[in-house]
Amino acid sequence: MSNRSRARQFENRKELLDDSREAYEDEFTGGEGILNLRDLVERLLVRWPWILLCTLIGLSIGFFLIWRASPQFESTTTVLVRDNNAGLLGDRDSADFDLQKEEALETIRASFTTLELCQAVMTAPEIQKERNLIPAGPKELPLIGNPDAEPPSISDFTEEELAEMLQDWLTVEVRRNTRLIDITINHEDPDVARHLANEFVTQYLAMRSDKKASRSQDNLTYLMGESNRVKSDLQQAQNVLASYNTPLEYEEALREAETEVATLALRYGPLHPKMKEAQGNLENSRLKLRAALLKAINNPIDAEYWQPYLVGDKSELADTESLNEFRDLFVARRTVLESEIASQNSLYSTLLAQMETLELGVDTSEAEVSVHSVAREGVQVAPRKSLMLAGGLMFGGAMGLALAFLLQLLDNKFHKPDDLESQFGVPVIAAITKLEDKMVADKATAGHSLQDGLDKRLLFLNDDTKENYLEMFRVLRASILLLGSGDQRKITSVLSAGPSEGKSFVAANLASAFAQQGQKTLLVDFDLRKPSLHKLFRQDRKEHPGLVDYLAEVNSLEESIQEAPIHPNLDLLLTGSKAPSPGELLSQDKLKKFLAEIGSRYDRIVIDTAPILPVPDTRLLAPLVDNRLFVVRADQATRGGVSSALKTLEQTGSTPHGFVLNGYEERRGFGKKGYYGYYAYGYGSSYGEVYGEGE
Repeated sequence: MSNRSRARQFENRKELLDDSREAYEDEFTGGEGILNLRDLVERLLVRWPWILLCTLIGLSIGFFLIWRASPQFESTTTVLVRDNNAGLLGDRDSADFDLQKEEALETIRASFTTLELCQAVMTAPEIQKERNLIPAGPKELPLIGNPDAEPPSISDFTEEELAEMLQDWLTVEVRRNTRLIDITINHEDPDVARHLANEFVTQYLAMRSDKKASRSQDNLTYLMGESNRVKSDLQQAQNVLASYNTPLEYEEALREAETEVATLALRYGPLHPKMKEAQGNLENSRLKLRAALLKAINNPIDAEYWQPYLVGDKSELADTESLNEFRDLFVARRTVLESEIASQNSLYSTLLAQMETLELGVDTSEAEVSVHSVAREGVQVAPRKSLMLAGGLMFGGAMGLALAFLLQLLDNKFHKPDDLESQFGVPVIAAITKLEDKMVADKATAGHSLQDGLDKRLLFLNDDTKENYLEMFRVLRASILLLGSGDQRKITSVLSAGPSEGKSFVAANLASAFAQQGQKTLLVDFDLRKPSLHKLFRQDRKEHPGLVDYLAEVNSLEESIQEAPIHPNLDLLLTGSKAPSPGELLSQDKLKKFLAEIGSRYDRIVIDTAPILPVPDTRLLAPLVDNRLFVVRADQATRGGVSSALKTLEQTGSTPHGFVLNGYEERRGFGKKGYYGYYAYGYGSSYGEVYGEGE
């Protein structure tokens, strides 16, 4: 099958896989983005050591709190609330409660929590004698606290402070759907809790009885005062009415005389003897009434009422008109006085009845609240060890998750292929897992002979290499082959943003993979400032001319290339002599000539380049090669560094054809486990080290 057919078949399969993956992500991960729910959970679980550490810290805090906490005991006294008798004066100082309503019981419950009652309890002689009334408090901390400090005494606190302290120990609750109220005391000493609960009810009943007796006495005094006032007003009204009896009798006689004159006038003339007699009686009645009225209106007991009417000539009642006017006023005054006397009589009778009722009610008012059950020795309610431990675990676990989430937010590294693809939109064409420790430990130096053995990191040349490691580079080789035909895309450069990414390792094994496939391959070390390929192949770069000598036109290409002593299809072009000024050796014309010359001689060329960010050498080479592989070391390369390197490449008019994620290890929940082993390889901690943990 030709390369073109294989490329077409690969593209078709890739499209199907991409469609399937996108559908899976939309359905199960919430779409694109590295922080979807599924991915976030995986990333948090990878940091399980932090979660476990915080959980253990939370558990330790729980044990510490249990050790330091003082035992707490509860003792409860229960009271029964019964209906009151009706109030004596309507809504004045009435203690009438409808106990079917929650508000009534709630009012009584609130009366148990007053500062006045708490102060009375704490100052009671029986309570003052309690030795352990003031709690000792939590245990002193080792090396910090004072174990010899004396416990607090009751004399150290004021009465108000003691009352506030009792309020903190007190809990008053109404039992649902009952008339029972529970008074609970929480204290370090079970006996103190019992005594306080019982004393609480005793003091409450005593204070309630005293207040009600005082209120009843006040009511009685009030009623007696009101009754005396009403009695005085009643007597005064009766005296005034009695003083009006004579004028009212004369007024009645005058009225009869007027009626008689009017009747006789219908039958007789004015000179008739009977008419003259009737007229004489009428005049005599007027004179008597006038004299009686003058005496009544000048009587001091009701003078205030008549004063406004005694103006001008009316005060003497000289004429008939004035007399008739005062006659009507006296009749109206009589009606008012009679009504007032009736009202005062009724009010006076009511007051007397209420006074009698109040005197009977004083002896029965204490039955409103009674003890239902007395407090017993307190039962321990704290510390609740299981609850505190569970709380410590939950707190620690939550803090661990929060810390893991914070670390995730601060994480700017790449951990898996999806991280690169989602951020930059460039496919990851290979993921190279970490090698085993024994393979990384082989840090040979240049100058060793072949008899010393090859570097174990040359995977294809090591008989002990596991097949799964070789398969990773075969996948990488196949991915490059599928980019295009070998005639058009034979030159592959291996790039990275910075040192310690593993370019030399990837380039050497990729070149070996091409060579084992039967293709004539050249591996070029283009890192003129910090070369490292000679170390992998155990070569002394100074003993043989190389790329520097060729670019300086000291040696020809044939003289600079050397055969790799490990495979007949693989040649090496190391750096050779040290370049005094690498920048002066590189130019577009020289590089084009160099690439054209080696391209005509080899089927595949793999170029190990210098890091993009520290030096400019790779920027000159990148636009001239066919394939650009960008190596990113997992868990080390930063997002900002890779992004800056890609922007630098874009400025040269070139972009990578794919990422190679080096040192990748699959993360599976509670731990890290690579697909095929463990590997860490790269430049070292800084560009310029002779030999670091990697290249």
